[in-house]
Amino acid sequence: MTIHIMTYNLRVGGSAGSGPHTWEKRRPLMKKLLQNYTPDVLCTQEGTYWQLTGLEEDLLQYDWIGLGREGGSKGEFMAVFFRKDKYRAVDFDHFWLSETPAEIGSVSWETACPRMATWVFLEDRGTKETFYVMNTHLDHISVRAREEGAALLVQERKGFQSGVPVILTGDFNTHPGSRVYEILTGSGELFDSWRTADERKGSGLGTFNDFTDENGGGEEQRIDWVLVSESWEVEGAEIVDVKVNDEFPSDHYPVYVKMGLKRS
Repeated sequence: MTIHIMTYNLRVGGSAGSGPHTWEKRRPLMKKLLQNYTPDVLCTQEGTYWQLTGLEEDLLQYDWIGLGREGGSKGEFMAVFFRKDKYRAVDFDHFWLSETPAEIGSVSWETACPRMATWVFLEDRGTKETFYVMNTHLDHISVRAREEGAALLVQERKGFQSGVPVILTGDFNTHPGSRVYEILTGSGELFDSWRTADERKGSGLGTFNDFTDENGGGEEQRIDWVLVSESWEVEGAEIVDVKVNDEFPSDHYPVYVKMGLKRS
């Protein structure tokens, strides 16, 4: 089984109206980018319900799963889109990065806002192979919230079926080499697909362009990651530093990874 996966912070849409970066102006740019790449699985951060339903209209070959971080359709989603012709969702759930992870909208550790994760257990319709995708967005203010959130992601992963491949995606709001990175990868159970890829496109770039910086902030701003369990062999990884009609679709670059399951 080979999978093409993308993680993409969409930049929260905000209100309609004037301005250079409204969702109304960015949506067709993003549609073109996503249709050009057509990932099998697309994990998004910061998308609100009306943004995600817009993407649903633009990307008819996908189903998606998500929940607003404040409950129902309220707040930002950690959505997981997947090709419905290739996969079916066997199970899914959501939890909050707090001391009470089952409590909707809960906050801890001086986080600036509710933070959460969504996971989906997918089955390949053809091969019947299964894998987990977990998607998150760590806090942009509190260092402690990021570190405690990372530890909770590790803990929640232990509840997954043993031996099933895992992919963890998200905007981690910190650089490789940070304590968060160490918590997530230090045990040797998850690996940074960017570093293990056979081929890389976009070396030297970061992923936070802030609508202005074509270098994405440089390597210190490579804050969007695709982490994978040892079951995966990563063929290629790309920081997608493309503009559409000379405009940035988001203030982040997406990360696009091609990988397959290792054969024993």
